[in-house]
Amino acid sequence: MEVIPISLPNSAFAFRRIRMHTLFIINARLAETPLKNALNTLIRDHWRLLGARIVGDLKKPHLSYHLPETFPDDNYDLFKWSSEEIDFPIDKALPQLNPSPSQSGKVTVLPLDPRSLAARFSPREWPFQLSDAQDEPFLFVKLTLFTDATVLSLSIPHIVCDALGLASLIRAWLGLVEGKTPPVMIGTREDLLPGRKPFAEYAREEVTAKGRTRLKGRVDGVLVPLGFVPQLVRNFREERTVVLFPTGVVQRLRERIARGFVERGEADPGLTNSDVVTAILAKFSRMDTKKKHMLSLSQTVNLRRRIPELSDPNTTKGYIHNSIIYATSRFRFDHDVSLGDIARRNRESISRTLQPDTIDLYMAISRELTRRAKSQHICEPLEKSFHVTNWSSAWRRLDFTPALEGSAVKEHQDKTPRVLVLGESMESRSPCRFNSVVMCKTEEGYWVSFSAAEPTLKAVRKYLADDPELKEMTRSSSYSSRLISESFAAEIMDARCSTGREYRAQMLDLDGQWEAMLAAYGTEIERGQAKDDDARITPVPTQDATPAAAHIHQT
Repeated sequence: MEVIPISLPNSAFAFRRIRMHTLFIINARLAETPLKNALNTLIRDHWRLLGARIVGDLKKPHLSYHLPETFPDDNYDLFKWSSEEIDFPIDKALPQLNPSPSQSGKVTVLPLDPRSLAARFSPREWPFQLSDAQDEPFLFVKLTLFTDATVLSLSIPHIVCDALGLASLIRAWLGLVEGKTPPVMIGTREDLLPGRKPFAEYAREEVTAKGRTRLKGRVDGVLVPLGFVPQLVRNFREERTVVLFPTGVVQRLRERIARGFVERGEADPGLTNSDVVTAILAKFSRMDTKKKHMLSLSQTVNLRRRIPELSDPNTTKGYIHNSIIYATSRFRFDHDVSLGDIARRNRESISRTLQPDTIDLYMAISRELTRRAKSQHICEPLEKSFHVTNWSSAWRRLDFTPALEGSAVKEHQDKTPRVLVLGESMESRSPCRFNSVVMCKTEEGYWVSFSAAEPTLKAVRKYLADDPELKEMTRSSSYSSRLISESFAAEIMDARCSTGREYRAQMLDLDGQWEAMLAAYGTEIERGQAKDDDARITPVPTQDATPAAAHIHQT
């Protein structure tokens, strides 16, 4: 048995209990036997790490892979595989995937819950998170074959890979179906991520600076969650949805924002569509909030092709592990802040984060936080946070053509199968309202998981009913870019805790409130999962059923 220590960046607190649940919805039937055989070959003969097990206490920093020198033929699963045949078109089961013509060109909140959808297409015995079944295989796979489409469900520990790594895994797998040798897997026995300067060599002010990835003290560890307790208590229930942002709407907003900066005599910040979507989500998440407050808006940044160690595109095809840091902008949020100001702050924070010295600093802090078994949650005491992860670039040009069933090959001779990707990577008891995932981009736009308390989502729907193209959102103007000062932080603390007695009471009661809320969340989620697991995939009656192939979109 080979024991391979898992690098600290892959053992981060955010990854260690999570399994990524991803659905690939393809508008063609895939061939099950070639796919299953190719996955077996990939693990047994090429990327052997995928057949290992994760060993160690998930609450402690040091974990390891245990990899057999040779895989036994019996009593050792390289992966878990299941399949199901459905005798009707996918459109009958998932009409929610088909926005109506009246919604074309408009931002739309779809009645889809990624978590429930993942449960619907996963066997009941699948573990939701790593801690549910640590000694199980990494990969759980299910093929659901409709008469005209396939849903490929995948579950894998986040410790093993990120979204771009999962995309590399799928490409290597499909390559084997086609008869191509996969690239050599790298980064398993060595930590390829930057770290030229040890944590101990950084000055204290560098590793504790506010508004970014940093080392926090014990008091911070108590005060940060305290800032979230009131809204969780007031509005306990939250709704999980998918928001579809048409590409045309996002591009027009980006162009309008850029013109606004130029007209005010400011430099064009070089915004991307991702910056605009992130800014919209930040506005949506606070749609019913009237009070001004400090907000840390952070975004996941992938280091592939951005650092020398992972700059070779051919080499990175064999790198599946996490290569993630976080960019953060911290500012005072109110309803006067414009979409352009938020998008610009997001772009500036990403540009700063990708400076080589900053990458080294953040990686040093990240490793130290993992050694201390601390969270990398970026938020200051008694403030708010919102986080966005963007998976869309991972699935670009993902082609399932090699795995098509014989009858589907002729139909797709001149065009690649269309793919829609949905999914999540969250702990089962975690509230979802403080983060969002841009799951994929299709011909129709960006598919984004968005969760919110019921009053917030009601406000979002009301706003979209009046302004479905978000034209008014770019017209807010008066925004102060002043970062929070120590005196302002003190004002917030004074307002929240007017007396020392009240403050101490809040501190003493916090742990009990937090545990009770998480337990309640877990109970509600377990009920929902049981309901989803017991429900069969049945057709939804519709008056005008259109072929699913026309409505599952290309990545």
